[in-house]
Amino acid sequence: MTTHTPFDPSRLRAADAPSELTLDAYVAGEASPEERARVEAWAAADPAHQAALAARRAGFDALPGVHVGALQARIARAVAAPPPTPWWRRRWLSIAAPLAVAVAGAVLLVQFGPPPVKSPSHWDTVRVKGAALTLRVFRDRDGVAEELAGGATVGAGDRLRFRPEGLPEGGHLLVVGREAAGELFAYAPIGGASLARAGLDAEGALPGSAELDASTGRELTWVIWCPAPFALADVRPGIGEALETPPGCQTAAFPLEKR
Repeated sequence: MTTHTPFDPSRLRAADAPSELTLDAYVAGEASPEERARVEAWAAADPAHQAALAARRAGFDALPGVHVGALQARIARAVAAPPPTPWWRRRWLSIAAPLAVAVAGAVLLVQFGPPPVKSPSHWDTVRVKGAALTLRVFRDRDGVAEELAGGATVGAGDRLRFRPEGLPEGGHLLVVGREAAGELFAYAPIGGASLARAGLDAEGALPGSAELDASTGRELTWVIWCPAPFALADVRPGIGEALETPPGCQTAAFPLEKR
């Protein structure tokens, strides 16, 4: 007569008991040789262990259509998978990514400075020839003097003074303008003959001032430096903002809007 020992689950929790995953792998026929030997040794040590294995095998057999190996693999993947990211961390990451880009842009801005902005002052020196010659223009209106930025609006009655900078040594100067219609005229000296550099005043400006007439439109003004004396008759309009000048001359343009 065979004696059946009642199954007591508490007896399975011994320190040397195989894990639940190992037992399932054994029942499914997917245990490694080492795992199989351990389970069989464990089962042989106690009839209750044999009953536990039989109950586990009966549980799997009671589920028709279940692929035990696939189920075991799914359990193994679930055990090995990292825990899901909490919702608050996912929200923080969604905020942190664009924030990190903004901070990086701010660091670059602080380190390297902002990109150059095309402001009116960039018009001050439209250099056609040379690399250093520039022209500064000052306006006197109703007794109030101010320096103008390139592209500034001026009107009839304004008086202009011209101060070239970056001049080569020696040479001769003439400031000319071109009306919207394309005609050249002399601003300073008013007679159209060039002025020796030594004739500049104490502030480095051409002597006197030129009063604007009532014509309107965009007007270009140039300072022309040449190594030898020349006159307005020696200068011709060129393409765009260029001038045709005698050999060796340098020019710098300054645009104005006459209203």
